[in-house]
Amino acid sequence: MLKFRILKNRFFLSLLAVVSFSAQVRADGFVCDATHESLRIQVYNRTHPRDGTRNVAVMVLSDPSKVRGERTLMRFDADNDELSNHGAIYTAWVEPEIETLLDRRVQGIQLGQLREIVLRVDFSYRYPIGHKTLVPGVLELYQLNGDQLWVDLDCRRYLKGSKKP
Repeated sequence: MLKFRILKNRFFLSLLAVVSFSAQVRADGFVCDATHESLRIQVYNRTHPRDGTRNVAVMVLSDPSKVRGERTLMRFDADNDELSNHGAIYTAWVEPEIETLLDRRVQGIQLGQLREIVLRVDFSYRYPIGHKTLVPGVLELYQLNGDQLWVDLDCRRYLKGSKKP
């Protein structure tokens, strides 16, 4: 009887660990759209626990009004030291690549003229929200010449594997 109870407890603990682990490694992030322009910003966090699942992995700026294949304006990767976050404040540093960015613009600013991009989402892990829940956000664009532009955003929480419409 004692062996059965020990095995039963081990099974329960193993099952609990598997369920907890799988719930913790779901990909999450935000998809934000400018309220008055055709601009989308997507940020996704890391999925591997050793890297910290609340640490940003990638940020993508795109123009949804363009045809498929031409929508992506810029992409930043934390592995290349181009991107970091502190909670739901995401900061990307723009490397000047004038030749490749000359014709692309964000909110009328040539991408080659940007120094830094900051995305602030009104979210805290202390007060989690569900998949596709709307929260406000702001995109801050800092130019090389010192000019700044703020863009209001509507952000939706992204939780991979969620079924909520």
